[in-house]
Amino acid sequence: MKIFTLFSVLWAMLVVPSVLNAQSLMIHGEVHTTSLINTNDQTPFWLWVNHFGQVPRTGTFNQLAEASFRSHYTLNANSRFFLGARINGNLGEERFLTPTELYGGFTFHMFTLFAGSRADTLVMAGLSSSNGNLLNARNARPYPRIGIQTDGFVPIGKRHFAIAATYEEGILLDERIVDKARLHHKNLFLRWGRPQKLRFTFGLDHYAFWGGTSPTHGEQPDGFTDYLRAVFAMPGGDEHTSSDQANVAGNSLGQIFFILEKELDRYRTELRIVHPYEDASGLGFFNGFDNLYSVFISRKEPALLKEVVVEFLHTRHQSGPDIKDGVFRHRSGRDNYMNHGMYRSGFTYFGEVMGTPFFYPVILDDNNISQGIENNRIIAYYLAGSGFLTDHLEWQLSASYSFNYGHYKYHSKEATYDPVRKQFSGLAKLTWTPSTLPFYLTGAFGYDAGTLFAAGEKSQQAGFQLQIGWKF
Repeated sequence: MKIFTLFSVLWAMLVVPSVLNAQSLMIHGEVHTTSLINTNDQTPFWLWVNHFGQVPRTGTFNQLAEASFRSHYTLNANSRFFLGARINGNLGEERFLTPTELYGGFTFHMFTLFAGSRADTLVMAGLSSSNGNLLNARNARPYPRIGIQTDGFVPIGKRHFAIAATYEEGILLDERIVDKARLHHKNLFLRWGRPQKLRFTFGLDHYAFWGGTSPTHGEQPDGFTDYLRAVFAMPGGDEHTSSDQANVAGNSLGQIFFILEKELDRYRTELRIVHPYEDASGLGFFNGFDNLYSVFISRKEPALLKEVVVEFLHTRHQSGPDIKDGVFRHRSGRDNYMNHGMYRSGFTYFGEVMGTPFFYPVILDDNNISQGIENNRIIAYYLAGSGFLTDHLEWQLSASYSFNYGHYKYHSKEATYDPVRKQFSGLAKLTWTPSTLPFYLTGAFGYDAGTLFAAGEKSQQAGFQLQIGWKF
C-alpha cells in the first residue's frame, strides 16, 4: 500500500502539469515478467549479475517481474523536472517486492539537482561487464543520495573543451557492520577534441565512507570538520580511531578514467582504461597494471554484427605485498580493493558488490550481513557482442574466463585461493520485437563451468530464461 501511494503521488505530480501543456510531458516505461529455470539450485553468473541484485542466485525456478518508468516535464528551453522509479518482485522460491529505483530532480541551464536511488546510464550499448567502470556497475541496488551535477558535458570556450562533474552525499540503509554509514561521492571529467578526429576524456572519481556506528568503535565522528576530512581524504582527528589517524579518515577509494574516442564513416570506436586506487600508492600508480581495459566498436546502422566489447581486468597486484622483514605495513601496499578494516562490509550494498561483478563472492554471515569481499585479486577476460539476424530479431552473446586468487592474507605472500580458481561463464540471448504488436519476447541461456562458485570444487550449472515485456 505504501508503494502504491507513493506511485500515486508521483503520477499526480506528472499528470497535473500535463493538463496545462500535454506536449511538454514525456513518459517512457517498461513492464516485463521473466521465468527463470535452473538445472540445479544455482543461477548462472551472467543471468543474475548486473540486475541490481534482484535476480536470485539460487533456486530451481523463479518468476520475476519488473515495472519501471522515467519521465520529464519541460518548463522551457532551459529547465525541466524529471522522475523515475523501478519496482522488482519475485513469486518463485524466494519472494520479495523491492522499490529498486525511486528518484526525482530538476535541471536548470547546465546544472541538475537530484535526490533518491538512481542507477547510472548504460554505456557501451549495455555490453560492458561493469558498465565501463570498476565502482559503479549495475550489480547492486542503487543507494539513496542527494546531489548536484552538470547536465552532461558542458562546453567551455570554443576549442572543443568540456567538463562534467558530480557531487553527492548518500547513506547506506542495508544491514551492515557499521550501521547507517555515509557514502560521499564526487567526480570530475575533462574532455578535449571531437570524435570525428580524436576525443580524449580524463576523469577522477572518488568515494569515501564516513560516520555511522561501529559495533567495536562506537559512533564515528560526523561533524562538519569530520566530513571535510572524508571529502579531502585527510588523516582522522583525535576522535577517530588510531588507524584513521595514521592513514585517512573513513574509507576512501576511487578510480581514474582514460577514454579515447574516434568516429569513422561507418563505425564508432572507444578505448577505455579505468585505474583503481585505495590510497596514495594507487594514485601514484604503484599498482599500475591493475586496470579495466575496454575496447568498444559499434556500427552506426543495424547489422548482423553491430556492437562488440572486449575487456581485460587485472587487479592482482594491489601495490604489492608490502612486507619488510616479515612485518606487514598497511600504508603503501596490499590495497585489498573495496575492503576496509573498520567499514568491513566493504563496497557492497544489500549483499552485492556495487562495482565489477567479477569481485565475487561477498562473505555473508548467518544474518546475510556482508563481511567484505572474499575475492578481489583477479585476472579476467571478457567478450560480448550483439547484432540483428533480421529486422526484428536481435542476438547477444557474452563470455568470460577468469583466474581468481582470493585476497591478500595479512601476514603472508600466499593468496587465499590455492590453487587458483578458474571460471568460465557464458550467455546467449535472442530478442524478438514484432512490428505489429507492442511487446517483445526474449529467450536466454546461461552456462557456468569452473571452480569459483563451488568453493574450489568443480561445478557446472545451466539456466534458461524466458521474458515477455512491453515498452511504452
